[in-house]
Amino acid sequence: MRRIFTGLTAAAILLVCGCGSKAKSDGPDREGRVADWRNTSRHNELSYSQTPATRPAGSIEAGVLVVSGENLTADEVIRRARPELERLARTFDEQGFRERVGMSVFNTLRDLVSEVMLYKQIANRLTEEQDPLLEKAVNKAVEEMVAREAGGSTVRFEKLLIARDSNMDALRSQLRRQILNQQYLREQIRPKVVVTREELWHYYQTHQPKFQHPARAHVLLIEVDPAALAAASSQPADMAALAQQRLAEIQRRLDAGEDFRTVAADLSTGSLRKLSGDIGWITQGSHRHQEIDERAFAQPIGLPGEPVAIGRRFYFVLVEQRENARQVPFADAQDEIRPILERERYIQLVNDHVTDLWRKAAVGPVEPFMRTVLSRMPTYEALRTNPLLSAAATPDGPATNGVEPLP
Repeated sequence: MRRIFTGLTAAAILLVCGCGSKAKSDGPDREGRVADWRNTSRHNELSYSQTPATRPAGSIEAGVLVVSGENLTADEVIRRARPELERLARTFDEQGFRERVGMSVFNTLRDLVSEVMLYKQIANRLTEEQDPLLEKAVNKAVEEMVAREAGGSTVRFEKLLIARDSNMDALRSQLRRQILNQQYLREQIRPKVVVTREELWHYYQTHQPKFQHPARAHVLLIEVDPAALAAASSQPADMAALAQQRLAEIQRRLDAGEDFRTVAADLSTGSLRKLSGDIGWITQGSHRHQEIDERAFAQPIGLPGEPVAIGRRFYFVLVEQRENARQVPFADAQDEIRPILERERYIQLVNDHVTDLWRKAAVGPVEPFMRTVLSRMPTYEALRTNPLLSAAATPDGPATNGVEPLP
């Protein structure tokens, strides 16, 4: 199940508030809701405060967003957003964090709103036979999370959830919603994904560089570094003399037909010794030393040439295999192109479906809610220095690996 859906929540369902739908307007109320989302998407105009929001006593409206009759709280948004916020805080200074935090939180909010709308559409369709299977899938997902994040200890895992201002009930509720949404999209949207041969051909024609493979060669090297030889010598010695002695020994063994890898493992200096000289495949023009690159694409295959001097070091080069530059034919490229176009089509279909739900949804004012979310967030320093739990173990993270589809 996750193979189809993972990554598409953010990439597709999030688009519900920002997609370029061509549908006709549903009237003033609809236009007002869309305008509210679009204005809020100017996230950098909303301030990120380090102090709690001040609200009239007894007022909860600003901390709750009503989505088609369901309450979405500011704390839920913060829990979902926190792993990404922690990453931003560790990556950027405080100014850079402030410049990005609004976008991150707003994207999380759009994700949650989309998820709630989709779940409300399909939850009532769950049959009595499917409900136990859904609970089984949730149990399996929870077990995997406990094993991964808490070494199999439920007590420890629940403590981790509490550190996120969450609990096991919230986790199970979130997983239930995610798994059911995933299953619905798998069953209802995936069969509609069709890619024609003409579309495959158009992609092939418009992405030619992607299907042009440069020449490449499988190269082995033996390095002789005079400085390394002198450093390893137990007696004071002339570096040039040591190098000439090592070069002569290598040449003698190669001329005798000894395996290049064996000689490299015995006599090469540097990291090449541990690799038995094998640096793998290189594409033409990619090696940092032009001299080695030229040898790799001119030297006879299987025959080590004379050592080449590069700076103060010497290298023996062996080309084990070589492939000429080639254009991947369309017939061979189709298997690579098809999944790309299928993913694009799937994202678009999911986007269209959730956009249709958006037209029918009743969503409360967004901007006051966003301001409350931002004002209740942990401080930059707390996010940067006190990460609480990885994304995989949060109630709102994608944690459905191995969950089997419901029948």
